[in-house]
Amino acid sequence: MKAKNLKSAVNVVLTVRAGFTLIELLVVVIIIGILAAIALPQYQRAVMKSKISSTFPLLRSIADAEERHKLATGSYTEDIDVLDINPPGSCSGDHCQVGKNYLILSPTVGSIGLYFDSTSTNSSAFMLSYVFDEDLVNKANSDLSFTLRKGYIICVDRNVERFSNACQSFSPVHHYTNRGGGNWIINGF
Repeated sequence: MKAKNLKSAVNVVLTVRAGFTLIELLVVVIIIGILAAIALPQYQRAVMKSKISSTFPLLRSIADAEERHKLATGSYTEDIDVLDINPPGSCSGDHCQVGKNYLILSPTVGSIGLYFDSTSTNSSAFMLSYVFDEDLVNKANSDLSFTLRKGYIICVDRNVERFSNACQSFSPVHHYTNRGGGNWIINGF
């Protein structure tokens, strides 16, 4: 009879101890939360850097087409349709809507602007500007203490931390403040 009671007591103890305590579950949730808080900003930065990098070939191909047009005609054009390329998206005149991004050709200042997640030249959108004519772009930015070179990409952070972090992830060669935000110069292609 004692063996039967002992067996019942062991079953009761095993049955009660089969789950996790609330404290154990809470510790696991806290650990997962801490790991997520550490990993999420790094993940977001990597996604933003990838998004930016994917636009570099488009900017370069438009700049190269502008150069070919200048060699053939003696001047740059403000009409993307005249260039010998067919950029993705819908283009009209000096601008294109490429997915969620807005691209504008600015031959008078020697650059191409790309506004992320925008349908126009939005002053609060994250922006890249690709330099294809260093003489024109330096004339337009004569207040700088350094020279912008052909192929440089100006990453405009608009004083938004996530934009600034994205710009800095490309190991910029210069930084300057202009027009209410930080500009990071990335050594392009």
